[in-house]
Amino acid sequence: MSQQNKENTQSKACPKKILDEIGSSFVMGMIGGGAWNFLKGARSSPVGDRLKGGFYKMKYQSLKTGGSFAVWSGIFASLECSLVHFRKKEDIWNRVFAGALTGGILAARSGTKEATKAAFVGGFFMFFVEYSTNLLNTMVEKYKEKTEKIENRK
Repeated sequence: MSQQNKENTQSKACPKKILDEIGSSFVMGMIGGGAWNFLKGARSSPVGDRLKGGFYKMKYQSLKTGGSFAVWSGIFASLECSLVHFRKKEDIWNRVFAGALTGGILAARSGTKEATKAAFVGGFFMFFVEYSTNLLNTMVEKYKEKTEKIENRK
């Protein structure tokens, strides 16, 4: 595929990718936040009302959690697509820098010092995730190669 076609494909895919990321993150945040808030609400309720307290907390907090996940994911995906566009390459560093910038942007209201800390945490977290994913993929590929060699011997 030529460089021009690759760029066009990526630029067309990015708006859809951003919306997909926002939607899926909202759902994941709502489900995870719902479970977490249900447990939190049940634990903090009186003994006779634990189930009711859990559902009440879940009902009012899971949407907030889902919204927070969606905002983080939307900013991250937008920044990642922007970095891919401006750097003209798609590699691990786009996600790492997008994570750092996302952390910094979301903490910007707390001041420069806190935004810098959040940027380092976001960048480090994304580096850890990307490195772990690449390491795991490499291990799986080596395992598949070994099993294919064993199967070919038979």
